[in-house]
Amino acid sequence: GIIYGLAFFLFFSGIIRKHIPLIAISLLVTFIYGGLVWNMFPFFVKPSISWEGHLSGAIMGILCAYTFKSYGPQKPEIVDDEEEEDASEEEDSNP
Repeated sequence: GIIYGLAFFLFFSGIIRKHIPLIAISLLVTFIYGGLVWNMFPFFVKPSISWEGHLSGAIMGILCAYTFKSYGPQKPEIVDDEEEEDASEEEDSNP
């Protein structure tokens, strides 16, 4: 369950935050561990494997990604420099 929690946390953390480097990590996790999804459902897993543990780990990973969305790396803020450029142009034009 813990591996599912970590994988789903990484995947959904990138999607929820909409930050390009984190989305790249999300796609990498999906590419490497894409087969994890099938072991969460009782239709595709062996009877001796606890699919409930895998599913609960995935759900907790999603909940943690949503809970901790304001912590860690964030999308950088876009700064509007037009006001500073306008002010410097006005100073240059005045003798």
